[in-house]
Amino acid sequence: MRHHAPIAVSFVIGVTAALAGDLDPPAAPAPTAGPEPRIEINATNTPGDADSIHRIAQPGSYHLAGNLTGENQRSGIEIAASGVTLDLMGFDLSGVTGSLDGIVAATGLVDITIRGGTVRGWGDEGIDLVNAANIRLHDLTASGNGGNGIEAGIGTTVTNCLTHENTLSGIRVVAQGLVTGCQSRANQTSGISSGSTSEVRDCVAASNGSLGITVGNASLVTGCVVVGNTASGIQLSNGGTAEGNLCRQNGLDAGDGAGIVASGANNRIDGNTVQFNDQGIRAIGVSNIVIRNIAASNTVNFDLIADNIVGPISVAPLSSAISGSTGGAGLGTANPWANIVF
Repeated sequence: MRHHAPIAVSFVIGVTAALAGDLDPPAAPAPTAGPEPRIEINATNTPGDADSIHRIAQPGSYHLAGNLTGENQRSGIEIAASGVTLDLMGFDLSGVTGSLDGIVAATGLVDITIRGGTVRGWGDEGIDLVNAANIRLHDLTASGNGGNGIEAGIGTTVTNCLTHENTLSGIRVVAQGLVTGCQSRANQTSGISSGSTSEVRDCVAASNGSLGITVGNASLVTGCVVVGNTASGIQLSNGGTAEGNLCRQNGLDAGDGAGIVASGANNRIDGNTVQFNDQGIRAIGVSNIVIRNIAASNTVNFDLIADNIVGPISVAPLSSAISGSTGGAGLGTANPWANIVF
């Protein structure tokens, strides 16, 4: 008597395995990359003209694909439309003798963003957007240019930028500017300059040939480190505030600068540290409030004309040696508005 059941079971198992397929199939192929959504800066997409190597004529998002070298009597990139975002992609725009601006915008444009690259050695400005408005500039380096490193119009925000060794100022904003987290050093005139209704915050301005930071009326300078500038470290106009800044070794070369100077009236100079400057804090105008500052080792700690509002100036006594959790000689005053000298 023949038995066929095992053969049938074997057949069913084989069919089932075949239908189930590989229990660990290979990964699916990667999808094909789509086109770059931004427009590349090149001779086809952004042809230049008589005074620019590349010209952006339409709104949109643009990017560099490589370094750009300047040419005589031409700017590197001209922006001729509002609503442009330009990503330098970490590349270098390098000028030559006789070149114009590294990047320049036409008059009357608005809403321009530039980020992420280096603009150096151009014959005029590194970045010249002075005739445009509502601009954002971030993560840029501008160095060794024949004019200002970065120059921009009203309503500009400059963030995390480095400017150095430019013939004029490192950063210059016409008005209503916000400059934050920037470094500006060894420029031949001012490090950072912004017009009225502006804020300069958490910046470093060092070894510039004139003022470290200067702002127009109704402006704020806070949390900055300002060191070794030929003229004053921070200059306020009218109705401004300098608070929580460190100003050191300013005005020594010119012999007539200060850590902080109020050139006009109604400014508040509050909670700053000024050390080793020609003058610590100077007020040329009246009705300025000078409170809670620390001044040490300046040639003249305070130089204030009459009719300003000044917290008591107290010479802090030196403490004896301390080891443990007690001691200290205090500040020589309990007045909360006092300026401390040592």
